[in-house]
Amino acid sequence: MKYNVIEPLHFYSYHEFVKFSNQANELFPIRGYREKARSEALQQYRKPNANQSSYLISYNHNCLLFLSFERKGNVAIVTDCLYQPNHSHASASLPEWLDRIDGIFRYFNITRYQMYLKNVLVDSERLFDEVVNDTEGVVCVRHVSRTKTAMVLGGGGARGAYQLGIWQYFRENKLTYDIVTGASVGALNGALMVQNDWEKAQAMWHQIETTDVFDISMLPAEEMSDISNLLDGMKTMATKAVLNQGISTEPLYQYVKGLLNHKRLTCGKPSLWLTATHLLTMQERVVHLNACDSEKRVDWLLASASFFPALAPHQIDGEYYVDGGYRNNIPVDIAVKEGANQLFVIDVKGPGVTKKYDVPLTITPIVLKSPWLLGNMLLFDTRRAKWNQQLGYLELKRVIEKKAGFWYTFDVEVLSEEYLQMNRELVRKIKTFIPVERLSSKKMHIVYERLRIVYMSKVSAYNLGWVILELTGRLYGLDPTTYYSVESFCQMLLARLSQETSRNAPAGLYSLPEWLTHYRQKKSAMSEEAQVARWLTRFRQENWQKDWLEMGLFMQSDTFLIACLVWSLQ
Repeated sequence: MKYNVIEPLHFYSYHEFVKFSNQANELFPIRGYREKARSEALQQYRKPNANQSSYLISYNHNCLLFLSFERKGNVAIVTDCLYQPNHSHASASLPEWLDRIDGIFRYFNITRYQMYLKNVLVDSERLFDEVVNDTEGVVCVRHVSRTKTAMVLGGGGARGAYQLGIWQYFRENKLTYDIVTGASVGALNGALMVQNDWEKAQAMWHQIETTDVFDISMLPAEEMSDISNLLDGMKTMATKAVLNQGISTEPLYQYVKGLLNHKRLTCGKPSLWLTATHLLTMQERVVHLNACDSEKRVDWLLASASFFPALAPHQIDGEYYVDGGYRNNIPVDIAVKEGANQLFVIDVKGPGVTKKYDVPLTITPIVLKSPWLLGNMLLFDTRRAKWNQQLGYLELKRVIEKKAGFWYTFDVEVLSEEYLQMNRELVRKIKTFIPVERLSSKKMHIVYERLRIVYMSKVSAYNLGWVILELTGRLYGLDPTTYYSVESFCQMLLARLSQETSRNAPAGLYSLPEWLTHYRQKKSAMSEEAQVARWLTRFRQENWQKDWLEMGLFMQSDTFLIACLVWSLQ
């Protein structure tokens, strides 16, 4: 799936932004000519302005647009707008570009934006809602069209409690949605969201066990926290699935039947669409659940969640259907077809197929896909459900409220003066052994690229300290379901380093990948924790030769810099 991705300008390295700006052209005559616009953009990178928000928008992993603006409530004043003329989607008319910019501002919940142009544009009265001429140029104002919001809920079985956290944030902040699309567990969560049955949804996720869903005898979830019991449970499920051509979901049928409120679903607002897969042809079937006969709604929800061959196919009108995720696990295309112009895409990492689809450039979706593992898919555990719910809540809070962090959520606004000051302080601690400010931007770009692989997001001089702080917390097992201040995070980290507190594992059942990660960290001599320990030993021995310090920075960037931070904190 291809879509607009918005990232703060300062999360790109200077080397990357120079490369973009050298080829960029001014989309609107705000500065008057191209070289001045480029110069101003580079100046914004070198000296961030706390009153100005600057972003790079990429499509299909290539930077397309640079946009800078000052925000006053729900109004934005555009100060710079550069585009990459060599991008495959650059050849668009001005009306098309303005529709794209509308979508970007819709992402920021901005209802009106304006720009001061040095030269009058042809047809400016048609392009903008208000045009005021003066002696030096023209002020152009445009209103963003009404938002039609869709929640797109992916499949993922027991991991679906993460989506409950998203809904919790929506409820607490009085956010609304007009359309819900879902596959598998996303369809079931979607039905409860459309009904607005929060109490039922929370009770379900906080009480449900595997035996409530599948016709199978299993140990309680608490007893499967041991890996041997977990493997035995998975073996039991696999054996029954093979012998019976899929485990019966009759318990789930009865459970869902008791959850549905047909009167609210028939109302049709919000609208709910789900996907299922026809077993014989493996073709996608899109179902408008609001318009279904009430007796068929449970059937379609079960069909959408029948993860064959682990679970038995579900029969409807003599035809067999299986999990909707087999053809369209993240049904974004359905939401767009139904008129959505704002998307919240919640991917809980189910094993299905993400349909090849290019989201229109007029829509800039908010996509949530946690970097953390979310546990087992077919084994339900109330403890893990609560953990996943809180994680989803905090990760949406971080995106909407522009809070710092990627693995964790902090109470500092990203790229605020407080954020930048804290980054400088953290970098000062890290550079105990390597004076990073003396290294060329080209060399540091290599370090940033190496760190990005481990961090799984952008790294630059403006967030390097935060990146290493988060990687250190992740390595030593700090809990991502806590809303941190920097002070509380460092206090928890110090307690962990002094072994005053135990490592916080995700509550409840581990998945096999989580068990493998756990054993690798504890048993492997090449684990990140072991590498950090070796660097700390060298620091204690005052073995600080420049050659191996630089080798550490460039060859083991993450563990070396984590060791530098740990050394400075202890």
